Amino acid sequence: MTDTLWSPTADRIDRSALREYLNWLEVREGRPFPDHDALWAWSVAEYSPIEGSATPAASSACSSSCAQRAKSG
Repeated sequence: MTDTLWSPTADRIDRSALREYLNWLEVREGRPFPDHDALWAWSVAEYSPIEGSATPAASSACSSSCAQRAKSG
């Protein structure tokens, strides 16, 4: 079975917490992260830089809406 059951809209992707993190990471690393696949490839090739990247993104790069989403689960 290869049929896609659901895909998010471009707007939903642009407003997602993952996109917000990827935007922050692009600035930090000086390279593009267009999608999850690019993040995965980078994280496998460059394991050590990603170890500390989640905490700064969560504390300083997330907007208040991102923080609200994190609190609400």
